[in-house]
Amino acid sequence: MIKNKTILLATLGTTWAVVPELIGFTNPGDFDLYQCHPEKTEIDATRREFSVPRVTDIWVVTTAAMDASVQALEAWHRQILPNIGLSVIPCIGVDDLTSADDCKLMADLIFRAVLHASRQADNLLISLAGGRKTMSADMQRAAFFFGCQSLLHVIDRNNAVPRLKGFDFTTPFNAEQANCIMPLVLQQQIPPARLATIPDPFDVRRFPLSTDNHEHELLTEINSRQATASDIFHNFATRILAGEQTNFRRLYALSPELIRQLKNRHIGTDPKMAPQELAWLQALPKADLHCHFGGILSVEEMIEAAGAEAENIDAYCRTHPEFRVWNDQIKTAVKHHDTSFLAEQMDGSGKALRNRFLQIPEPLTVCAFLLAFENRHALLDELIFGDLRDPKAFFAIGIDRYETLGDLQGSGLMQTEAVIRAACRILKRQVRHHHITYLELRCSPLNCTRAGLTGKQVVNILLDELAGYEFCRFQLIFIASRHGTMEKIQQHINLAISLAQDNSVFKDHFSGFDLAGAESAKKPEDLRQAFLPLMEQCVQFTIHAGEDEPVENIWQAVYHLSADRIGHGLSLLEKPDLMTRFIDRKIVLELCPSSNFQIVGFQDPSLGQLGDVYPLKEYLTAGVKVTVNTDDPGISRTHLSFEYLKAARMTENGLSFWEILQLIRNSFRAAFAPHKVKRDCLIHAENRIMELISREKHRI
Repeated sequence: MIKNKTILLATLGTTWAVVPELIGFTNPGDFDLYQCHPEKTEIDATRREFSVPRVTDIWVVTTAAMDASVQALEAWHRQILPNIGLSVIPCIGVDDLTSADDCKLMADLIFRAVLHASRQADNLLISLAGGRKTMSADMQRAAFFFGCQSLLHVIDRNNAVPRLKGFDFTTPFNAEQANCIMPLVLQQQIPPARLATIPDPFDVRRFPLSTDNHEHELLTEINSRQATASDIFHNFATRILAGEQTNFRRLYALSPELIRQLKNRHIGTDPKMAPQELAWLQALPKADLHCHFGGILSVEEMIEAAGAEAENIDAYCRTHPEFRVWNDQIKTAVKHHDTSFLAEQMDGSGKALRNRFLQIPEPLTVCAFLLAFENRHALLDELIFGDLRDPKAFFAIGIDRYETLGDLQGSGLMQTEAVIRAACRILKRQVRHHHITYLELRCSPLNCTRAGLTGKQVVNILLDELAGYEFCRFQLIFIASRHGTMEKIQQHINLAISLAQDNSVFKDHFSGFDLAGAESAKKPEDLRQAFLPLMEQCVQFTIHAGEDEPVENIWQAVYHLSADRIGHGLSLLEKPDLMTRFIDRKIVLELCPSSNFQIVGFQDPSLGQLGDVYPLKEYLTAGVKVTVNTDDPGISRTHLSFEYLKAARMTENGLSFWEILQLIRNSFRAAFAPHKVKRDCLIHAENRIMELISREKHRI
């Protein structure tokens, strides 16, 4: 590139005079056209005032039919300015600007020329003189889009057309001729528009100057960026005035009409639309912040996970006759649908199975019982859930009965490496099916050590299975159980601190600490001292509170345990000042619609249940950061896609598409993950959502 390269870019019409008229102003040392001008002093002062540099290259854009003008310009250039470059850029296929498409092609070429010149030149001078008025308008628009040093013009005075007749511009004007025109600097130091670099700078390789394909891609993209910017301004200003929570940023680039449609169309109000609504919800990228490892398996998946110990069960049957006899009895009872005998073995919950044979290590007895139902899933479903298989009956059953539904999984099942790995593989299948791209998995590793594993081994198995999974980013949250002993709580705290110090993979995938279990067993204030070592390590906390107990538990979780998020928080409305604190500190609520409905009881008109109004919409409207999660998907007989539909059904008039996307964004934003992980997950989710909206907007 020439040092201090200065390009003069002009358009050419039927006359080529504009080029020497401009060069006479910019390059008086090469061609002093205005040496006899009555206002030469003023012209020189203007050049100095605006620091107009000497032109080293001339670019002219013209139609394809201007051969005579181009030939005359080239002849003049060879004679007068042989040391200055000249490039002629014709608009191939356009002889004159006589149609809208001709004008678009010319405008596209002008924008391309300004783009290329702005990248090649140290200084770019753009002329608004020359060619048709539409060409001048396009030059001005391109100048303000890509930027330039100076915007030049030459004005006629005294209607001085006769000056051109017979004048070959090889000598300076005489005083009378010179006084007929005046070169001007209209504006200088025009910066490129932000849209020239946002979202990405234009790649000149995509927009070559040899435009022989009769397309106008650059003009189309520029128009699109400007229209998008206008929509963003309108939509963002509207959001500020309305005071609503922020949604995915790229949504504000949609047209106001499409945003209105996203806000006005609701899901969860028409049962007939459920299949289509679920399909849309399933396709959306999602994050689950409240999911218990001990409750992830459906009945079929419990049997599948138990199959990981099939060989060990057979081996113990060969060496322990009493175990073999019992196992055969279970299989016979299943075959004959003997629910009385099977229920007796479960003894109400299934915990009785764990230690039925003291000489048989856990969880083989539970696994053997489950495998007996390998081809009779429905019978096992009946035994575990009974009348709760009817969604209308699975309502307000209380936390104690709810927890017994998971006795045949969780720590009752996940006691060996093989079963834990099998459960992890099932979980990976689940998240892929429902497009969950970020999941925080809650677990109590020390509850899975009754068969000989250590807490560290349990964690390492989880990390080995989940940490490298590309489709979904997994993070771990440890749980301390309120109903457990203080010694067990302390052991989980010590395990977290020890692993964070010794295990880099764990440190990257350890998100935080949780306090769960019956809220009446231990208050948050009773555990502050035990949690202080975690606080000193700046561990993030999510605390189960306000699920089936008063708002006082939420207050204690926030003020005694410094909770960053609250699991459930259904009673927060009882204390408006505390809710204001949530908004100010951006404390997040993890709602779990199905389990909230099943344990506590809220209205769901689609099932004919008319309990209390679910607080999700009131929280959202007030500005509380709300997320939707699964809790125990296997126990609640749900999945994350359905949880959004359930939330809509439990909300009066349902939830809009816009609110669904807002809830999804809240989940990604509230994640306990390193900043880069959270950012990458958000960007991936945003891109996926924009693709889906673009594909499905005719349905929206």
